[in-house]
Amino acid sequence: MPEPNDCSDDELIHGADDVNARVCGAQREFLGFIAVVDRREQGRDSRARDMAHLQEAREAEQARSLSWWYFAENSRFGLSAELPAAEGAVVATALERLADRLPVMPGEDGGWSVDARRADALVALCSSRIAH
Repeated sequence: MPEPNDCSDDELIHGADDVNARVCGAQREFLGFIAVVDRREQGRDSRARDMAHLQEAREAEQARSLSWWYFAENSRFGLSAELPAAEGAVVATALERLADRLPVMPGEDGGWSVDARRADALVALCSSRIAH
């Protein structure tokens, strides 16, 4: 994948999509590996610990969600997501890289601007997908 500053938004999105697909595949392989290892374990404590990790990974996968809502008389939009850690890292990395590439607007020097730039990056990412 090209360096973040050397690629277009479409290339960044495509690269993030590719990384996400690879992460999901690796998670599935890892869950299968944990199941195989668990079957081979002899000790009760080790087996219980592995089962707990497997169950935790399954719960994280099953608990993934994305929801949104409008509020303040439909003048604001809220968004909430819960993802397994690896997939969340893909989203965070894509948004951070895109936010770093957005032009800095006058007055964006406070701590609040980091969150605002991430929000701008999400809008830019979604707008790009809609345009294609």
